[in-house]
Formats: sequence, structure tokens, C-alpha cells
Amino acid sequence: MKWMHIITDYKLSAANKTIPKSDFPHLLKLVTDLLLESEKDNLISGFEKAGTYPLNRMKILERIPSNDNIDPCVQTNVSAAVIELLEERRFSGPAEQTTREKKLNITTGKSISIPNCQNEPVAGPSGVKQNILNRNKKLEQ
Repeated sequence: MKWMHIITDYKLSAANKTIPKSDFPHLLKLVTDLLLESEKDNLISGFEKAGTYPLNRMKILERIPSNDNIDPCVQTNVSAAVIELLEERRFSGPAEQTTREKKLNITTGKSISIPNCQNEPVAGPSGVKQNILNRNKKLEQ
């Protein structure tokens, strides 16, 4: 119940449909802080039942609902538009990838402008820092 509450709060505050891998440990830590020792055992057994730990691919695949077996009662009572909306949300393309932002080396108290950002050194493929403008000049030659 507490896990569902934390997930609901997260999904309402974030634009993602899914939980990014980087946010999952933080959310799990929130849950474990709220749970008592006996409830931690329930959490562990939940991961086992879902097949995520230890990894059991067959259990995971068995738990994925298919479109073929929609309950007739649900189908008659729920509008086709609602089912279409839910399927669209469920089967839409992959979530947007978050891009890592480059660290800008700006001294404290100085202002920043776009030319400052363009002159910032960035890590090249070899790990050696290169200046963007110098690299662009070499390409033009």
C-alpha cells in the first residue's frame, strides 16, 4: 500500500510514464524506510513472485496481460474510447530519453552567456578535453 502511494505521488509529479532506472533506488529507499521488518519480507517475496529477483523471465512473461482476453463484463461496461486510450498509453513508443547536461565551469560571481557555453571544453572520445571552437575550425579546413 505504501509502495503504491509513493509510486502514485511520483507519477503525478513526473512527466514520465515509467520510472527511470536512476530514480528507482531512491523510491525503493523511501519505501524501506516506511516499512517495518515484517513488511520488508513481504517486499522481498513480492519481487520473487514477480520474477524480478532472482530473475525468472518466464514468471515475468506470464504476468504481462494480453489484449486477447479482455473480460466481457469490462468490455460492455467500459467505453471503447477508454479502452483505446489505455491501450495507447500502454503500447505507445519508448519514453523520452533524458539527456545529460554538460557541466559548465563558471567561476562564482561571474555572469554566463551563450558564447561562454560554446567555448566550454568538453570531453572528446579519447577522454581528452577539446575546445569546441578549435574542433570546428579544424573541420572547416
